[in-house]
Amino acid sequence: IDRYLALQRADMPDFSLIMMFGRLLCLMGEYEKARKHFTHLLKTTEEDKASLYHNLGLVDASQQKFSAALENYGIAQILLHEAVPPRRQELATTLNNMAAVFSKVTDE
Repeated sequence: IDRYLALQRADMPDFSLIMMFGRLLCLMGEYEKARKHFTHLLKTTEEDKASLYHNLGLVDASQQKFSAALENYGIAQILLHEAVPPRRQELATTLNNMAAVFSKVTDE
């Protein structure tokens, strides 16, 4: 756990432990638990909403729920774009993930 947290802290320095927990659930394939975790955080905490929607998009994309993934990524995109100052690096990641989902949808 300590090693995982150290690696994640290096990769995502602005993420809180509670956000990292949700990402860990997703990496473990516990998609429904991850979805419940991120949805609960949306309703009950002041965690970064753009990151929460982005992570919900990751969960949906992992489960091949492409419409839901695009919807969540779209909300994250708007929030990141409207942030002052705009969060361009995270916006680029979200747009890249949206493109990956679009490519999967058009391949079918």
